[in-house]
Amino acid sequence: MPSDWGVYSNLYNADASTFEFLENVLAEVVQLFPGKFVHVGGDEAVKDQWKASPHIQARMRQLGVSNEADLQRYFIERIGKFLTRHHRRLIGWDEILEGGIPHDATIMSWRGVDGAFSAAAAGHDAVLSPAPTLYFDNRQNATDTQPGRGHVTSLEDVYKFDPMPASLAPDQRQHILGLQANIWTEHIRTEKRVEYMTFPRAAAVAEVGWSPAASLNWKDFLARLPEQRHRYEMLGITAYPGPSPVADSHPVAGLSSHQLKSCTDQVLLSLEDDAPLNGPRAAFLVDIMNPCWIYPAADLDADRSLLAAVGQVPFNFQLGADIHNIRLNPPQTPSGELEVRLDNCTGERVAVLSLQPALTNNAVTQLPAAKIARRDGKHACLGRRHH
Repeated sequence: MPSDWGVYSNLYNADASTFEFLENVLAEVVQLFPGKFVHVGGDEAVKDQWKASPHIQARMRQLGVSNEADLQRYFIERIGKFLTRHHRRLIGWDEILEGGIPHDATIMSWRGVDGAFSAAAAGHDAVLSPAPTLYFDNRQNATDTQPGRGHVTSLEDVYKFDPMPASLAPDQRQHILGLQANIWTEHIRTEKRVEYMTFPRAAAVAEVGWSPAASLNWKDFLARLPEQRHRYEMLGITAYPGPSPVADSHPVAGLSSHQLKSCTDQVLLSLEDDAPLNGPRAAFLVDIMNPCWIYPAADLDADRSLLAAVGQVPFNFQLGADIHNIRLNPPQTPSGELEVRLDNCTGERVAVLSLQPALTNNAVTQLPAAKIARRDGKHACLGRRHH
C-alpha cells in the first residue's frame, strides 16, 4: 500500500472483466453483511486517466457513452442494478449526483449539505455527513495542538448542527435518513488518539441525530456531560477533556505554529513530526500549499533575536493538478532556509535562518538565532520556509 495521502488519479477500466470482478466482490459482501445499504464511494474520481486512454475512449464509444462523467454514471448504474438484484441499495458520496444515479440510490453528502438537499429534492434518500462540521479529524479547539486537520470543529459546533433547516421543504424531509460523523486517520497515528478525537463529539452527533429538535439544549447537554465523561473513564476511553492552555510544541519559549496565524488556509493540517520513534512528538500547524506563518504585532522597538525550532514532516500528499499551485520561492542554499519578512510576503526581508542544522536530525531542531534590527512600532512578521 502506498504511504501517500490525498486524491489519486487511478480509476477502474470499463472492461467486462472489471465488472465481473467487482460483482464477485460485492456478491461476497452481501453474503457477509445483512445491512440494507452497500456504500460504493464514487468521490474524488479524477478522470484524467480515462481521458488519456485510447482503450477507455474506444470502450466509451462501444458503450454509447459520450463523456467521462457519463462513464461514471454507467458504472454507478450498473453496480446499482447488481445490488438491486441482490436486495440491497446503493449508497455513494455526493459526487455521484453529477452524472445521474439509479432511482433507488442514496446520497451521502460530505461536501456540505447541498448534495443531500439536492438529492432529497430529486426524490432520493440522503445521509448528512458534511465537512467540516461532522469531520472529527478536525481540531476541537484553536488551542489544540494534536495532529489532524487544521480546521476547528468544536463540540458546540457539532451539537448545534441543524440537519433540518427551515429551507428544506416539508416533503423533502422524509428523505433525510440521518447523520454520519467521519474520522479519517491519515494524520491520527494511534487508537488512543482516535478516541481523543471522537469523544465526546460522538455523543453530540448522536443526540442531534436521535432527538427531536425541540428537545435539544446545549446548556443541558453540558450539564450532563460530566456523567458521560465518567462513563468514558469506566470504559477506558481517552476522551478529549475540553479546551486548555496551548502547549508549545517547540522546545523553546515563544509561540508555536498553532499560536501563529497561517498566511493562507488552503490545505491546513496539524502534522506530526517524524521522530522520536517512541514517546511524544511535536506537531506543526501548516498549510501544505504555502508553509508561511504570521507573527502579528511583533514589537521591534529594540534590537531582537529570533529563535526558531523546526521539525521534519514528510510531504506524502497526492494533490493531483493542485500540486502545480504550490509556488515556493527557490531556496538560496542547498539546505534551504526560513525567511522572515516584515508586514507582508513581499515586505522587507529582516532575517534568514539556515535549515542546515536540521538536515541530520529527524526530530525538532533549534536553529541558531538570527538578529533583527530595531524598527519603529509593531509589525507583522511573516516566516516562510524555502526547501
